[in-house]
Amino acid sequence: MLYDAVLAVRRERPQLMSLPLSAGSATATATTSLRRDRTRGLQAAADPTVFPDQLKDGLQPWQPLAVYSMVPFAPITEKGIFDYATGNGRRRASRIT
Repeated sequence: MLYDAVLAVRRERPQLMSLPLSAGSATATATTSLRRDRTRGLQAAADPTVFPDQLKDGLQPWQPLAVYSMVPFAPITEKGIFDYATGNGRRRASRIT
């Protein structure tokens, strides 16, 4: 998996990357694992000693100019966080008085 991630970064040469939601979702463990793998992939893609066979094919080490991380803007409770993309979860209602 790391090999393919490094290959994709070196091939596509992205200027910016966005990592998944950092915490609070129902899939926090999987998201944390994915975030860790993507971070490793970005670091490895910039290192010419990692997978040098890719460099023999004409690819060059590459590092994005910026890496952004999404953070939740809704409150995180013991029940989780409301997922606006899927409409799942519980959203805390607020009242204006």
